[in-house]
Amino acid sequence: MLKKLRITIATLVFVAFIVLFLGIRFFPDIAWLSFISEIQLAPAIASINVVALVILCVVTLLFGRIYCSILCPLGIFQDMASRLKPRKKKPYRYWRNGHAMRFIKLGIALTWLASFILGIGAIWGALDPYAIFSRMLAHNIAPGFDKLMGATGAVPDVALWSQGLGIASIAFAAVSIIAIAVVAFFTGRGYCTTVCPVGTILGYIGKYSLFGIRIDAQKCRHCKCCERRCKSHCLDVAKRADEEAASKDMVDRSRCIACMNCLESCKFGALRYGLRAKVKEITPEKNCIKDCIIVDSRSTDENEKGKEDCTAGTGCNAVDPPIPALESANLPIEKGTETASLDGDIDKGIDDEKRVAFKTIVAGAMVMGASLYANAGLAAPSKKRSDKGKIARKDLTPREHAVFPPSSDSVRDLIKRCTGCGLCARICPNHVIYFPMTANVHVLQPRMRFDYGACRPSCNACTRVCPTGALRELAPSEKANHRIGRAVVDRSLCVNYTTPSTQCRACGRMCPYGAITHTESTRANGKPCMIPTVDPNKCVGCGTCEYVCAARPIAAIHVEGEAAHQRSQVQSV
Repeated sequence: MLKKLRITIATLVFVAFIVLFLGIRFFPDIAWLSFISEIQLAPAIASINVVALVILCVVTLLFGRIYCSILCPLGIFQDMASRLKPRKKKPYRYWRNGHAMRFIKLGIALTWLASFILGIGAIWGALDPYAIFSRMLAHNIAPGFDKLMGATGAVPDVALWSQGLGIASIAFAAVSIIAIAVVAFFTGRGYCTTVCPVGTILGYIGKYSLFGIRIDAQKCRHCKCCERRCKSHCLDVAKRADEEAASKDMVDRSRCIACMNCLESCKFGALRYGLRAKVKEITPEKNCIKDCIIVDSRSTDENEKGKEDCTAGTGCNAVDPPIPALESANLPIEKGTETASLDGDIDKGIDDEKRVAFKTIVAGAMVMGASLYANAGLAAPSKKRSDKGKIARKDLTPREHAVFPPSSDSVRDLIKRCTGCGLCARICPNHVIYFPMTANVHVLQPRMRFDYGACRPSCNACTRVCPTGALRELAPSEKANHRIGRAVVDRSLCVNYTTPSTQCRACGRMCPYGAITHTESTRANGKPCMIPTVDPNKCVGCGTCEYVCAARPIAAIHVEGEAAHQRSQVQSV
């Protein structure tokens, strides 16, 4: 029952993430689903969301690391990848959590937290499990989905896709998710229990959880079935067989994610999920029969003699109960003409579990697809770009200062908080936000470009869905006056200057703030021409002028970013 509940909640959360990142461009009203991004640990830390942090800590202290099983999208993805591998008698391969590994895990977690404090986005965003999964959806899956759905402004070809998102950023997102999937295929939750800083932090909290997996020492037969099914590698059955460690708990609380796989694998009812109590010390004299379980190789007289010795408390004599020993040793038990084994039952349970998980995922995908296609005009072919736009594409304009989306107050604050999940780029209606792979500490941070569109003065979509607080939510009226940059004119590229008998005034005519006027100037040959001039007090850096500029391949007017985003007193016209 507990496992089915866990799978149901995890499936709903996973489907909600897919609907959010793939459908938000078609249905902006589902932006309320972004709350599942806000309750992720990294966005909660970045936005200093005290309520979310307190809830996550309290839930972890009560029930253990259930966050990793039902709320973390990357954790759910690893579960799906691990189920693809057929598991029979061989357990997951994993790295034992020794002192050296614990030191490495702690070092990664502390480095991750330090990168947030210092504003190093390359580390903060690259290790965040939420951002890793989100980048895969936003950079690798969403463009192809938009093309399949025939969305307006969808990526028409690979070249435009790579230019819009950055080929290095696309490759980084793909390589990251593939590497984690391969690790999950062979090790289960290997990334979660070894590298993930969120898992390490929650592991230290969950170590003192009130509820957790408990093992009944009287029923345990050391068959290691639970250990084989544990994808977090937190069970060590051998501890019970060791006389010196008889009083130790077999469950590593810092690694257990409460997946409940071990509960179904135990055929003796030795495991249960409940209140954790202090384990009573077990003496070898009282439990020697269970502690000495091996393959039964003694005669009946010797076994009976050993039982009498154990009852009398005089010693063990390595007595093996006949039937439990056979079951624990995974030896077949003849039942008439059929042969049954404990591993066979487990394999059957695994196959049933895979089928249930597959059906659940398919059902969720069908519901999502039906909801997206519910819009009557969505499935219809959209209008293509004009032939002129296809032939004469603009190149990426070189800038001295990058243009960032409307930040909380300054670019530094944006870089410090942003994890690079890509949700702002997904909801942007004009494809203005992109993710270049720059060679500095601000890698994976969003930028703005105006080759395919301009930032609408009244559009505040990106600020409404940002889960980390890097983009402060702005009202439409406030967003219209939020300055993110200023336009700069290069007269040597303007078609009025370079082309005789051309009088283009598109930038001044389309500027929503009336910040561009044309003044008379002269060409190199001495003939008069009209060159655009920008009023810095009116321009807010919306990029409309750069988008409509007729110069090719580089626009003659472009926007330079500002270090401090501030409110302008100019109203749009």
